[in-house]
Amino acid sequence: MLIDVILVALVLLVAIIVITGISHIRTSTPYGGTSRAAMDVMFSLADLRPGETFVDIGAGDGRLLFEAKRRCPECRARGYEVALGVWLVGRVRLLLSRTDARLLLRDALKADLRDADVIALYMAPEMMAKLQPVLDRQLRPGTRVIASVFRFHDREPVSEREIPGRPGKKVRLYRW
Repeated sequence: MLIDVILVALVLLVAIIVITGISHIRTSTPYGGTSRAAMDVMFSLADLRPGETFVDIGAGDGRLLFEAKRRCPECRARGYEVALGVWLVGRVRLLLSRTDARLLLRDALKADLRDADVIALYMAPEMMAKLQPVLDRQLRPGTRVIASVFRFHDREPVSEREIPGRPGKKVRLYRW
């Protein structure tokens, strides 16, 4: 009986790892947690205010959602993640923290982003190119989009700042 439980758990673990790997290959963006220095630059550019909705596309383990709620407890924070394993880690962290931030296992390219005031993302150029038309269709004028490292090639940032300790790596603020 115990052997059966262990075997099922191992099969589920392997399945989660495989599904997570496939998600990372499909999106061309492997999981790479956002550093404290990058977060500081992102949130200084975001200027998140009470009552606003913060959306993290490719939210990973939810660290930007936690930071949004820490810096602005009166904001709404929601993230989207497609990699099952990383999403599970984030969900457990959110449950244990008892924050009201939400982390959804969903493709942000198919999500409703119309209520977003601030969007944060760290995505490879291929995904940025796929995401831009979605943002063009859905975002209200003035929505702030914070892109870490990679840029939208058809848009000019309003502002950009280098990430301390990462020469040449920048965070860019776009206004839609």
